[in-house]
Amino acid sequence: MPYRMPGTRTVIDYAGASVTGRHREINEDAWGAIESASVFIVADGGGGESSGRMAADLAVTSFRRYFSGREAGMSQGGLAPPGADPLAVAVLEANTRILQNAVGDSVGMGCALIGLRLAPPWLISVSAGDCRLYRYRRGYDPATYASADETGGELRRLSMDDVLALEMWRTGATLDQAAEIDQQHPNVVTRIVGIRPDLDVSVSYFPLLANDLYLLCSDGITRQLDDYTIRAIISNDEEDLSSRCDALVQAADEQVGADNVTAVLLHLV
Repeated sequence: MPYRMPGTRTVIDYAGASVTGRHREINEDAWGAIESASVFIVADGGGGESSGRMAADLAVTSFRRYFSGREAGMSQGGLAPPGADPLAVAVLEANTRILQNAVGDSVGMGCALIGLRLAPPWLISVSAGDCRLYRYRRGYDPATYASADETGGELRRLSMDDVLALEMWRTGATLDQAAEIDQQHPNVVTRIVGIRPDLDVSVSYFPLLANDLYLLCSDGITRQLDDYTIRAIISNDEEDLSSRCDALVQAADEQVGADNVTAVLLHLV
């Protein structure tokens, strides 16, 4: 779905796909695109199947409302410091809305998310949990860069998972200790939107280049597919973005089918 970024000559093409999973009954993932603000989000809900979907939907809806013309210029209302990036404010808004709706059986619901905003010459991103952001960029010499494919393209992860093992490593544990923690407590997410009112939000900035390709995805992709498989699928120029997204979620679902799977691709044409 190509569109021209307002006030620029930059054209963005994007597509998304999401499947429930062969062995799941409810899709707790949600994704959204706000073209007027060049904002994209993938959310992966948790806290019970119906409540998990509610949390993911609330996150996407909060982004839409915040970046709409009606609310984008409104006061931050104390949610974030003056001058905070709008993306961070949108996450805090989502956090508040989920907490406000967490009543009865929905208490404890929340979501992991990855969000980005295109503001040339920068890509601005924010994440919580284990949803991820990847960049595929060509122009690298395969003879020099071992991570580059035969066309000179490199897949690089731009986000870091908020999981217990990595959290321990970042705070001083050795790699061996972190590996042991991961074996004992695998996939324990340490930061979730909608669980606590004092959510920490960190914003990252990455320079944009023409022809960059970005992938936002839930852990249903990354727990089933390695980086080489992801790279091979999303870099296939013979397919349009929609077909590549479909191929990516299908490949992940065919592995186990025990999780929801969501992928969003965007290309700077």
